[in-house]
Amino acid sequence: MGNTSMCQSPFLNLSEAAAFLRLYPRTLDNMRQRGTGPLYSKHGSRIVYHRDDLVAWSNERRRRTTTEKEPRPMAAPKSLADTKAPSDEFSTDDEAPDT
Repeated sequence: MGNTSMCQSPFLNLSEAAAFLRLYPRTLDNMRQRGTGPLYSKHGSRIVYHRDDLVAWSNERRRRTTTEKEPRPMAAPKSLADTKAPSDEFSTDDEAPDT
């Protein structure tokens, strides 16, 4: 019985992560250098990718049509502060201060 069946690590090395995403390892290297690839960690001198980060990165790039050049950014949840009514600091007759 092999070691991998006893302990399935959620961390994948470069080759495993590239295979998981069906990319070439060099493509994943380039994406990491440009900051456009999935999140990664360094364990000592080794670069590893968590499975959940690979899935999340892939899901962020989902599109509905081929005409979408960039994936739509996911909207951040609104906080209560964002939903408050505007303050009555200036009435309609007041001028806003010059900046």
